[in-house]
Amino acid sequence: MFAAPSADYVGRRWTIVIGSVVFVLGGILQTAAQNLSFLWSGRFFAGIGVGFLTMIIPLYQAEISHPSIRGRITALQQFMLGIGALIASWVSYGTFIGIKNEGQWRIPLGLQLLPALFLGALIFLFPESPRWLIDNDRGEEGLQTLARLHAKGDTNDVWVRAEFEQIQENISFEHEHEAKSYGELFRNRSCFRRLLIAVALQASVQMTGVSAIQYYSVTIYGQIGISPDAALRYQAINSVIALIAQALCILLIDRFGRRWTLIWGNLANMVTFIVATALLGKFIKLNI
Repeated sequence: MFAAPSADYVGRRWTIVIGSVVFVLGGILQTAAQNLSFLWSGRFFAGIGVGFLTMIIPLYQAEISHPSIRGRITALQQFMLGIGALIASWVSYGTFIGIKNEGQWRIPLGLQLLPALFLGALIFLFPESPRWLIDNDRGEEGLQTLARLHAKGDTNDVWVRAEFEQIQENISFEHEHEAKSYGELFRNRSCFRRLLIAVALQASVQMTGVSAIQYYSVTIYGQIGISPDAALRYQAINSVIALIAQALCILLIDRFGRRWTLIWGNLANMVTFIVATALLGKFIKLNI
């Protein structure tokens, strides 16, 4: 909610910096926590930071990438999240079985600061979004950025010129037909349909329970008789499988398109849930 106006007002790179700084604040509070209130406040700020970054980074990736590889570049965000989850899972498992003091949880919480620090510090080595520059009366700078990204600095390149003009036309059209208020997103049938699709897709991902199972895997698996160390190990193994699936998505998304990749991915996901539920129902007695 906060990242959207920030991305429009201060640009994509500064929004990434803001998200990184807020996340680092949350990470520090968690790592240095003296009681649960510290942890809760740290989670609050970390959640805001993650919200900033997961909203702005795919947008930024899409706006600086070439159309021929835009799907793959944007999908890299989830792939890198998968790498983060992979590292986090194995670090958590390792510290749980190898450390028996506060370092067991402080080390994993502290390590999460590193990628956020690198991101916030190095993002200005990348260019600002050409679309944002053109939309903010910095057209010449936007043209030069497009040229550096896609034509080795040649502002007269045919594709660069065509892309520049297309962005200008799209921005002009959007300004002429843009929603005048958030209320119009609900009153206008076309706007509401697009809003509903976007929200439903994002919500459906979380409705699979993926985050809840990751966060509470020890508790959930404990109810079916699996020990905490085994639960963390299974979670770590699952992160490897997820990374493979994300790599396949990167390879396939520009070939098969967005819709069919999403549809078949969801169908495959559904089958795994059915199989897991059937196996649990037949072989596991809950310890509730």
